[in-house]
Amino acid sequence: NTGGKKMARIEKTYALYRGDELLVIGTAREIAESQGITRKAVWHYATPAYEKRCKRYNSRRLICLDESEEIQ
Repeated sequence: NTGGKKMARIEKTYALYRGDELLVIGTAREIAESQGITRKAVWHYATPAYEKRCKRYNSRRLICLDESEEIQ
C-alpha cells in the first residue's frame, strides 16, 4: 500500500545488439525511435521464442542493463 501516493516508474535501460555489434543503448522508447520500429518490436527481441528462432542468424537481441525499481 502506498498510502494514496502514486509511484513513479523508472524506465529500465536496455542494449540492442545485432550479433556482437552494439546498435544502441536506451529505454525501449528511445531504442524504438532510433531504429524506426515500434516498442512492441523492441520487446519481441527479448522473447525466448525470438531467440530460439534466430539463434543461428545475425539477429537482434535486447538485453536489460539494470534492475530499476519503482520509487516514491
